Amino acid sequence: MSILRNTDGANNTKMSNIITNSIPAGIYIHIPFCARKCPYCDFYSVSELSYLDIFMDALLHELEFRAEPDLNIDTIYIGGGTPSLLSCGQTEKIIAHIIKCFNVMDNPQITMEINPGTLCISDIAQIKQQGFNGHSNKNNYAKALGNGTDTGTTAEITRKLENIRSIGVNRLSIGVQSFQDHKLSFLKRIHSAGTAINTIESARKAGFDNISIDLMYGLPGETQNSWKYDLDVAISMNCEHLSCYMLTYEPGTPMYDEVAGNKFKPLDDEKVSLLFKQTSGYLASHDFYHYEISNFARCMKKKEKELCCQSKHNRKYWNMVPYLGFGPSAHSYDGINRFSNDSSVKTYIARLNRGKLPLKMEEKLTIEQKMIETVMLGLRTAEGINIKNFEHKFNCDFDKLFGTVMERVKSRSWGELCSGKSTYEINHETKGEGIAQEFFHLNVEGWIFLDSVVSWFVDEI
Repeated sequence: MSILRNTDGANNTKMSNIITNSIPAGIYIHIPFCARKCPYCDFYSVSELSYLDIFMDALLHELEFRAEPDLNIDTIYIGGGTPSLLSCGQTEKIIAHIIKCFNVMDNPQITMEINPGTLCISDIAQIKQQGFNGHSNKNNYAKALGNGTDTGTTAEITRKLENIRSIGVNRLSIGVQSFQDHKLSFLKRIHSAGTAINTIESARKAGFDNISIDLMYGLPGETQNSWKYDLDVAISMNCEHLSCYMLTYEPGTPMYDEVAGNKFKPLDDEKVSLLFKQTSGYLASHDFYHYEISNFARCMKKKEKELCCQSKHNRKYWNMVPYLGFGPSAHSYDGINRFSNDSSVKTYIARLNRGKLPLKMEEKLTIEQKMIETVMLGLRTAEGINIKNFEHKFNCDFDKLFGTVMERVKSRSWGELCSGKSTYEINHETKGEGIAQEFFHLNVEGWIFLDSVVSWFVDEI
């Protein structure tokens, strides 16, 4: 079965027919434009902003082409690329089209990624003119705070963020990466530490009460003290959510080539592991819940609020809940099939202009593939693998299948079986909150060896 329409526009099996339970799907929108490509990033993006208007027409066309008014949606995630390069009018059109084409439920979590230094007209003008190649080497937090933004004024930034909030966006994911200018310079980010701080403060002034920031650790020469500095500034900003990513060198990126050419020496694995453990422990001591290997939600007194601080959209990925992706290189999953769009902006636009979907790949997942992904994604979360859910889904005895692997993990003190209450859906049929369940999960030490543990499970499938 396919959740797509064919190239002539005839409707194949819809996702709303495939999903036989009440769990809403999520929608991801990929905005593939960046002011400048970061040298470590392997996500698809282009810097030709001249394509933005015709891309918008194609994106709205794709939403209409794949419209399913009966499909329930409770999360929308506008990512990229750099969605903050969009005007508020363009963002509003995207959200309005989603509401028109799908059944968006009450109180959806609508997240938009923004990058400091891309929120104002003056920012974008300077991006085009200069490319932001220079950074100061100053590290001082007080000086960073006093510097304000590189170009756009605080008032401009706050005004745009107020407009973004007024059109329905209720969660921001801000690509800070660091509050230290020398690290931002190494990563070739276009903003300064002062711009990052000002953007977060402006988001607060604009009324956002669910703010996530991205931070990156493990840069060459990184120490526990330098990383603690970034964490301390982040904590002081009172953000509801932190995503902390280790710098990785992906094949095909300029930074990968620099490492291969011995331009610099990456931080060794042992030091990176220490930084990972430091992150988990230090943030826990400041009331952050380490709910996924790279993600931390600030704990509130009410459990409902704690869950609200988590990325509800990303939880769909980790729990293999269906989602639809729109835009170049965007992926979708309906519970049976996975498919993705062509990654080229030009091809994406051209195909939609011809009345065809920009489909590049579609595959029906085998039972084995689903089992592997359920294990791999489940072990990334603090909750772990829901055993009852797994047994129901795959008609198997979890202990018979993976008993030896679980003992192997437990003998190394990397994880354990535990009972608890699920904070997500059970069996993809009913809400699981409040229902006692059994889980197998990894601890922080186990997460360090996640790849090895996953391979042990895969060997048994």
